[in-house]
Amino acid sequence: MKTLEELESLVDFYNIDLSIVPMDPLIHGYYLHDTDGSFILINTCIEDTRTYKCVLAEEIGHHLTTVGDILPHGYPSSSAASSNVNRQELKAMRWATEFLMPTDEVLSFISSQIGLSMDSLASHFEVAESFVLEKFRFMAREKLSWGLDQERVLVLSGLPSAYIVNVFG
Repeated sequence: MKTLEELESLVDFYNIDLSIVPMDPLIHGYYLHDTDGSFILINTCIEDTRTYKCVLAEEIGHHLTTVGDILPHGYPSSSAASSNVNRQELKAMRWATEFLMPTDEVLSFISSQIGLSMDSLASHFEVAESFVLEKFRFMAREKLSWGLDQERVLVLSGLPSAYIVNVFG
């Protein structure tokens, strides 16, 4: 499990200026890179640590995956620009989910559990429940079912519901 301190170390390592500022409540975070440097802005409305951690990871994901500047969600733009924003958002979110919830660690944790819920996954990885669902969506794009052990499979074809199925019974 990755900690908030590990994310903050990445901010320092990449020399990103991190600021907590008031923004439109629909925007949780924003990344910008220009001639003055790299900047991450996190909205002051983010009050819980899990959500803050997810937003920070996604914005670091922009630093590592985004080329050029993109508009925050909800701002007017052409459909071509909007399509580019969506692709950039997906790249950053994919990076964030894999960083905070590596697939092998997710599968290992799930296989060690008897009963499972989105909340227990979110608690274990210290992320928001919506972030767990995003991780599952990325996993489902790769494969709809993931082997957990010799007898059980994680099935992601019915998202937002996920199921653990016994293969032999």
